[in-house]
Amino acid sequence: MSENITVRTCMRKVTSRTKIFDTRCPGFYVSITPSGAATFALKYWDKALNKQATVTIGDYHPERLSVEGARAEAFDLKGQAGRGDNVSQQARAAKVAKAEQSKLSGVTINQLIDEFVACIKTPVLKADGKKRPRLESWYNVSGYIEKNVRPVIGKMICSEVTNNDIAGIQNRVAARSTSSARQTRSAMNRMFAFAAEAGRSYITASPCVYLPKLDKEYERTRVLTPEEIRTFWWGLDDPRLPCIRSISLALKFELVTMLRSQEVRTARRSELRQIDAELPVLRIPLEFVKKRRVIMQPLNSLAVEIIKEATRTHNHDVIFNNRSVDDNQVLGRSALNKALNGKRTEHNSRTGILDYLGMDHFTPHDLRRTAATLAADLGFPDLLIAKCLDHSKDRGENAVEAPTVTGRVYVQSQRLDEKRVLLDAVDKELRRIIGPRPARVSKAA
Repeated sequence: MSENITVRTCMRKVTSRTKIFDTRCPGFYVSITPSGAATFALKYWDKALNKQATVTIGDYHPERLSVEGARAEAFDLKGQAGRGDNVSQQARAAKVAKAEQSKLSGVTINQLIDEFVACIKTPVLKADGKKRPRLESWYNVSGYIEKNVRPVIGKMICSEVTNNDIAGIQNRVAARSTSSARQTRSAMNRMFAFAAEAGRSYITASPCVYLPKLDKEYERTRVLTPEEIRTFWWGLDDPRLPCIRSISLALKFELVTMLRSQEVRTARRSELRQIDAELPVLRIPLEFVKKRRVIMQPLNSLAVEIIKEATRTHNHDVIFNNRSVDDNQVLGRSALNKALNGKRTEHNSRTGILDYLGMDHFTPHDLRRTAATLAADLGFPDLLIAKCLDHSKDRGENAVEAPTVTGRVYVQSQRLDEKRVLLDAVDKELRRIIGPRPARVSKAA
């Protein structure tokens, strides 16, 4: 059977294998099976073997191998055969190379994700001599990939993923949150760089290129007013507050110490250092610090009072423990933020502290900013505030460095004295703002 092969020819339904030869390119034909598969091939005269031979061109696909593309390849093969080239041998070599390539490129995104996460969470030796995950933020990276990438392109072959697929994921996430979209893109970029590494070579180049620009994110500037500080402070003592007591005390502690939530949640009795009764210091091990360096933070009188209350009813090492799970269990990663702003899902809506107190939205991190703003208003220089916040510059003569492991020995250093002066001043200002304890601590009060 001969006719001008078209797309309609390839889509034809047959009851048995049928070969249809092309009238435009003699020898070129398509073989159609009852299952709907259409394979292009070419019959030609092999000069080397002095007989007719057949070479397979490939299966019809509207994007990868169209009718026009297969016909053009057939003309090219006929030209090679006319010049005496061994077309069959070349086809076999190409088939072997393609099989080897498909062996690598056949890895799916699901398989890549499993391998990538296993790699970044593997414990390795760090500079302090301890073993921790290769990528210490692996939990966050894995979370963005599992939530936003695996459900969308998990079944695709790595080599088939294009930047359009990546852009689609980015745009879907950006519709919910620009910050999450930026974190997801960073996680994908890291994962595909892993896939392209020598010895793995699941892809030849990362598809995370020429992506649409994300909207600009602006720094948060939320600072609590004195009235809000007063309402928040005494509201945290309300016995009907929708959270356990250790969370409300941890939020107070973050405000008075200027520490990060991670550093507050993991605070332990065993890390308390005390020169004498009036000069307590809290040591934060480097594995719980953002910049992976030890922090020695002086404790003002408000911080000491909070620790005493938090540990009054238990003898466990964790100061602000999660009593809803285990008395010596650290609070969850987002426990403070969820308690503050509520936990809303499709099937659940939990009232947050701010809703209960009738306050405008803010995050636990804004408590650090509030304390830093109070210190600035009291006249303290930015460099000293940066020391208390554990901020530092990488270069320059004005670089601010955090205490190293040796810092725990020199607890009477001038640096600690400077930080103590600032934190004591913040303590005094906070006491002035919150005023005396009201006779009735409640939401109404």
